[in-house]
Amino acid sequence: MFFERLETGYHRVDMVMHAIELCDKLRISAVPSAQMRIEIECVGADNIPKDCENIACKAADRLLSHMSLKADVRIGLEKGYLQRQGLQVAAAMRLQLYSR
Repeated sequence: MFFERLETGYHRVDMVMHAIELCDKLRISAVPSAQMRIEIECVGADNIPKDCENIACKAADRLLSHMSLKADVRIGLEKGYLQRQGLQVAAAMRLQLYSR
């Protein structure tokens, strides 16, 4: 980004905008069962909880309980955006672009 201070005290900002995909992909399958069981598989991040500390597990548990259903639930989570990653990668890419 290039900044120019204006007489008004504001700054003129020239920048490049680029669309980036910041999303996770979620697959859910459920099969009726005699007891409720929830499994979580996560791809793309090792620090994601794979038990009912995971918000996806909590949501599935609450939904099944609310509807009085029992099922084997499998949740597949593919991380496209890591926690604590911020937009540092995008910022670094911008710096590389402008340093050329």
